[in-house]
Amino acid sequence: MSGEETHPLDEQQLRARASVRGLSRPEARAEFRESLRASFMDSAQRPLRARRGWAPRPWQLLAAAAVFVFFSMNRPAAWRVIGSEGVAQVLVDGRLVPVDRLQEELRPGRRLQLPGPGRLDLASAGTLFFQLEDRIELTLPRSPARWIGRRVDATVAGSGRLRVMTGDAFAGARLSMRSEIAEWEVTGTCFTVIANEGLLCLCVLEGDVRACPPGMAMTPIPSGQRATFVASVAEVDHGAMRDDERVALTALAARADEFFNH
Repeated sequence: MSGEETHPLDEQQLRARASVRGLSRPEARAEFRESLRASFMDSAQRPLRARRGWAPRPWQLLAAAAVFVFFSMNRPAAWRVIGSEGVAQVLVDGRLVPVDRLQEELRPGRRLQLPGPGRLDLASAGTLFFQLEDRIELTLPRSPARWIGRRVDATVAGSGRLRVMTGDAFAGARLSMRSEIAEWEVTGTCFTVIANEGLLCLCVLEGDVRACPPGMAMTPIPSGQRATFVASVAEVDHGAMRDDERVALTALAARADEFFNH
């Protein structure tokens, strides 16, 4: 039903409607249409022109370049395989990887373990050296960056020996390590971690190592000393470092330049 049938128009309304329908349709002036079109095109293209016309100021370019250079120079050194003995494959996160392909697998956070007796040497330029023996497992930390990100973390598991040495570029950095039995922090040193089931021994040739059972206050292990930790035992046994590790670490320290500049 139409609106006219619902609300009938009276005679006056009918005359008004007829008058309106009889009016001619107005035409827009040409200059008005051109003005409207130009305004629309200008609005559509303004963001594009603004982007194309923007030019960074000299100080902005210098700041961006400085940030790029800073972060490029601050980047941590990559880990490198610098030697091995009696090892054909290495477990990386539980996968066997040939030693000659291990380099491409060295990423922070990867778990490295020898599948049996042998030795693997890793280093990052100027900062850290790790020597894995037997079936000790190391979760590889990232190496300390130059200025920001100087504190790094690693974990140790399994059974075997891990010898650790810091280089000149490590100065001012900190390495935090832990196992199920102990926690320790390093600020520049040469030491060995000896791990067996339920037991862990730290032998310190030189430098600064602080250690404790999990959750307790750390105490220093002086140069030439050891600390032995036993699972579920709060008391730590201190004494002179093992003679065999004194010999092994002294030999490594004598080759420090070779390892860190490899």
